[in-house]
Amino acid sequence: MKQGSGVGTGCCVAKPSLRLSDIPTEGRSLDCRVNAEELGLAPVDVQACEAFSLHAEIVPLEDELAVKGVVSGRVLRQCVRCLKDYQETLDLPFTAQYRTRKDKPQHPAKQPEASSEGLPEDVSALAEGEIYSYTGDQVDLAPMLREQIILASPMQALCREDCRGLCPTCGQDRNLRPCGCVDKQLSNPFMVLRGLRARSDESSPRD
Repeated sequence: MKQGSGVGTGCCVAKPSLRLSDIPTEGRSLDCRVNAEELGLAPVDVQACEAFSLHAEIVPLEDELAVKGVVSGRVLRQCVRCLKDYQETLDLPFTAQYRTRKDKPQHPAKQPEASSEGLPEDVSALAEGEIYSYTGDQVDLAPMLREQIILASPMQALCREDCRGLCPTCGQDRNLRPCGCVDKQLSNPFMVLRGLRARSDESSPRD
């Protein structure tokens, strides 16, 4: 990988991971494209339309690493109203800190946050973020990026804010044309009691 003046640069074609020994004291940048599988994303998590683009700045701070960047790409979602698939463009900025952890060699568990007080302004901005851990000489960004992408998924996906959805009576897509069905009003207990009383009056013998 080529190193430039100042912050180093690099390009990866596999998992977004790097060796601690390859990071110079002035830091380095990481630019690459990664597939959903390389981030550990299953189809149930998100359906990616293409590989994600990653740009990250990695700066060593004593016994930890400060990481700041953005991951972007296009994903396929299904609208909860009209049930049609649509594409959404993601541009997700992130900040994170990585600290060495010797007791658990695999999963990068979160740690208590560290204070960035006393750091230079440009570096302290990188030091504010979620805390993750790494072991040995390898720093894997994939689990952190997977978390960022999953957290960006909406609770209720909409193809557009004014989506009219499907008619509950005939199933017509109201975004294409009106169906003419009359929406049924939700009944309430008072309406039910009124209807029961009316039927009771009709069935009662009259004098």
